[in-house]
Amino acid sequence: MVVAGSVLALAGCGGDGPQRDPEADQQRVDDAVLTVDDLPAGYTEEPVDDDDDDSGIEKCLDSELGLTIDDFEDARTARSEPYQFVTADQSLRARVSAFEDGDVPGEVIDAFDEDDFLGCLRDAVEADLADDIELTSVEAIDPAVGDETTAYQLRILFSSAGTAIESRLNAIQTDRFVVSLEATSLEGASDEAVMVDALDAMLARLEADG
Repeated sequence: MVVAGSVLALAGCGGDGPQRDPEADQQRVDDAVLTVDDLPAGYTEEPVDDDDDDSGIEKCLDSELGLTIDDFEDARTARSEPYQFVTADQSLRARVSAFEDGDVPGEVIDAFDEDDFLGCLRDAVEADLADDIELTSVEAIDPAVGDETTAYQLRILFSSAGTAIESRLNAIQTDRFVVSLEATSLEGASDEAVMVDALDAMLARLEADG
């Protein structure tokens, strides 16, 4: 299940900054997104298993930050397709997004420190779950890469048929670009080193192309 594979792929609003070239931005995010060659042996690329659904995220950004879907669409200049990679122990989904500027993505990152935003997000996630899945907890933890001024990491625990499932949602901003990574595994089995390396690989390509 994708809870927010591209939370920040939607976050942004228009402004008076320089006009960007959407085609150049699209090429840049496509070139930067994660590939199977960035990952350890054993990972394979698979078709994305469901559609991104950020309606709950949009609701919370609107109600808590006053950022509407029209703001998001106006500000986002490009985003890659989501890509999914799996092993027997962990599933990864990655995406890269570009914005007119970095102001509002930074504001959205800050929102993950706010109890009201997390409470809204928990309610939204819970409302979208299938009947046989129970939400256990939603908490913001230390980012896997970067710090709380440029990144967030959300840890979401579920239970399904007695099995505890863990989803780690990571996003990090560099200038006006955001890379996002969702890692799903059994509870306690997340491979943080792989997450860090994956985020670093995308960031390095963005920064090299800057």
